[in-house]
Amino acid sequence: MENWIDKFNKMFDIKKDNKKMFKVIIGQQPYMQKLGNVTFKVKYDKNIYKDFGNVAFFVSEWIKVQDSLEMIFNLLFGKETSLKVIVFLKEHDVSPQTFADYLYREHCIILVNRFGLKLNENQKHRPKNLEKIINTIKNELKKQEVKRASVLFVGDDLSKRVQQIKDCEWGLALHPSGVNLNNDKQNKKYYQIWYYANEDAIEKKSENFKLKHFKIFN
Repeated sequence: MENWIDKFNKMFDIKKDNKKMFKVIIGQQPYMQKLGNVTFKVKYDKNIYKDFGNVAFFVSEWIKVQDSLEMIFNLLFGKETSLKVIVFLKEHDVSPQTFADYLYREHCIILVNRFGLKLNENQKHRPKNLEKIINTIKNELKKQEVKRASVLFVGDDLSKRVQQIKDCEWGLALHPSGVNLNNDKQNKKYYQIWYYANEDAIEKKSENFKLKHFKIFN
């Protein structure tokens, strides 16, 4: 095991996930922003991310703490710890790609987007990743050690095809963008979901869906 992982797990009292559940958080599309010449989106096409082209929500070089990144870390690590985790990753030069691999290997979590990295011919629409996501979930469920899957959609889109996958629970949450945080009609729901991991604030979900399944802490 890499040295930073030992330090990370010890500092935050994290143990390897033995819940036998594959967890997927599905965003909308890669970041479009840049800071100078550095793009925010995290390009990655290796390991389990080989079909997706990038890691959703993460920011290249941890260059800026985006609202959506912080809220995803709130969900994974708790609101008291999320920013400390980002500081640790920056201080130990753990790349977003390396950390994405860690989340998959140790905790069976991946972060992907519904829409791909590359624009199509008319440079307006990004290709949909839904078929790749469905195949990935089904392939993981075929593994002997994985018994169930839990899928969290963020935004406005909920796939009926994912709902139909056997042994897969699902939920559709408000997008963790700061736009929704600053929306008077949405901020109470935003607060409940992304600060308190309260699945009662999620209006569309399967019977057994729980946000706590995405928590890293045991």
